[in-house]
Amino acid sequence: MQIKNIKLHSVSKQLLKVVFAFYFSITIIITLIHFTIEYYHTKENINNELKMVSQTFMQSIQGALWNFDMIQVKSITSGALQLPSVLSIKIFDKNTNQTIYNIQKPNFDLSSQGVFSYSQELYHTTLKNETVYVGTIQYFSNHNIVIERVKLSFFIILFNSILKSLILTILFIWAFNKYLTKPLEKITNDIKNIDLHHLKNHKTISVDTTKKDELTFLSIAFNDMLKNFDEKLNIIQETNKHLIESEKMAALGGMVAGISHEINTPVGIALTGITYLQEQTINIKKLYEEENMSEEDFLHYLDDANTLNNSIQINLQKAASLINSFKKVAVDQSSNEERKINLKEYIEEIILSLHSKIKKTNISIVIDIEDNILLTTKPGAISQIITNLIANSLTHGFENQQSGEIKITAKLEENNLHLRYQDDGKGISKDVEHKIFNPFFTTNRANGGSGLGMSIVFNLVTTVLSGEIDLQSELHKGIIFDIIIPIQKG
Repeated sequence: MQIKNIKLHSVSKQLLKVVFAFYFSITIIITLIHFTIEYYHTKENINNELKMVSQTFMQSIQGALWNFDMIQVKSITSGALQLPSVLSIKIFDKNTNQTIYNIQKPNFDLSSQGVFSYSQELYHTTLKNETVYVGTIQYFSNHNIVIERVKLSFFIILFNSILKSLILTILFIWAFNKYLTKPLEKITNDIKNIDLHHLKNHKTISVDTTKKDELTFLSIAFNDMLKNFDEKLNIIQETNKHLIESEKMAALGGMVAGISHEINTPVGIALTGITYLQEQTINIKKLYEEENMSEEDFLHYLDDANTLNNSIQINLQKAASLINSFKKVAVDQSSNEERKINLKEYIEEIILSLHSKIKKTNISIVIDIEDNILLTTKPGAISQIITNLIANSLTHGFENQQSGEIKITAKLEENNLHLRYQDDGKGISKDVEHKIFNPFFTTNRANGGSGLGMSIVFNLVTTVLSGEIDLQSELHKGIIFDIIIPIQKG
């Protein structure tokens, strides 16, 4: 998966979100606590104001109540009602709970929520120095008065919180951008521009050694990792190269053994024919020299000679064809030089060079390619691809199967060769499918499988031929390899 295909989420943005979420949550909580404290503090102040008003008018109201002077009571309470914090005044007898006098500001509802009051009992001292209860006075206020007073403080607190939040937001964004976002973006861009195939030409991530932060150590660690990776990659590439060469030589060795076995039969027949013909010639010569040769003997000799010559010619042509095919395929496999080939004829030669392996099985190979496909390519790579695919089918695809079919098709589309290889073998499962091109992966290691065959095919297609390879397979339904190779026509 490539980085450019991934939707990236900025670390600094996520950190800012977390920081601001905590900060704003704490700010809101502190503001609410501050406002609540301010509210109750203001309410307490208004209660103290009601208490002060009560104490201020207490003597006058006590005297007016003792003398039943309601006009004086009304005058005093009306004056007290002018104060902003006083919304209603009630005088009642606590013993009978009977209201003596009541006065309130318009629109004040005693039963509404948020009403609070201050009460004080009123006593009159007689000439005999006796204290007589004359009533209880109650001053009312409500939370609207408190809120009205707190409103200004609340807006100041709110404005202060918003201003601090704005300043801190700007500072946070600036700091995160300078010390985290930009350095991370630079490191990310440097990493994205790394070409693993040309690490020697890649510049290391620049490091500001004056800073001793985590990003500096990250950059240093990554540069060290790149250096070690380059060294290990070179070792792996060299090892892989040797393994591929060993596999290639092993394949050529197997081909030599197969070709030797194949050539042995026609050459042996030809040699036997030549030996027999030589004996017959010696015999006919002897008869001729002794003047005992009859016409019948001579005609019999001519028939045998003709039959033997035909047999010798057929078998030597067969041997020559095998040697010629092997020579072309072997030379191509041992080099990656480009040359012009007829695709169908070349694949037929590859199949012919593998005849010793194929004839031991009941597997048929069908080549469905037009006769006139001429192209300039690297035939050695194509030869090794076809050879490895057939070997893979014989070893794995048709394991424990009595018969089967391999089909090779090809067609030209614009500047690409579309080559399809398929067999009707046992196929592979989905969990194996994505690992089949991995080096050293094999399902037949117990029987000597190296796990390099399909890896070599992948490297030859993608690296040597600059093409693409894809596979489709299901268990018990065979396998299909689709190979697309850019080519030069003609």
